[in-house]
Amino acid sequence: MSDWQAIRGDASALPTDPKNMRFRPLGVSIVGLLVRIAGAWQLVIGILAISAALTDKGASRFFKGQFLGGASDGYLWFAGLVAIAFGLILWRVASNLVEGDPSARIFVVALAVLNIIFALLSFPWGIAGMLLNLLVIYNLSSASSTRWFADSSFEVKRASAFE
Repeated sequence: MSDWQAIRGDASALPTDPKNMRFRPLGVSIVGLLVRIAGAWQLVIGILAISAALTDKGASRFFKGQFLGGASDGYLWFAGLVAIAFGLILWRVASNLVEGDPSARIFVVALAVLNIIFALLSFPWGIAGMLLNLLVIYNLSSASSTRWFADSSFEVKRASAFE
């Protein structure tokens, strides 16, 4: 028995051993970054909507010519709070996605399918959004990311609320 095994035990059983490490696929990392960007964008839009409800100048020019440009202050407050809540949800889903939560993967794929449908409804202007969401679906349904989510021990990493 070597001195290392006598002091520390079997090093090959450690999760930091390169034989036992599982690396996140690049596609999952890219999708996690895209979902974080979408969450940050929703937070910015929510803050701008609330600031447009508070003042008549500045941020209200951002919504000029759009539906929210002529909306009442109550609607702007509601839209801003919903956008902020959805941005926080997307931020949390992105962190769960890069940790390997299969339910976060299902949520992001379902959201991407909905975005593709909405992009088809606004066809000429929605092409970029449609291509971006197709990229998200492609990255999350590739063989490496499917295997990574299937082998993930995300449920074990989370602390249970009932313990």
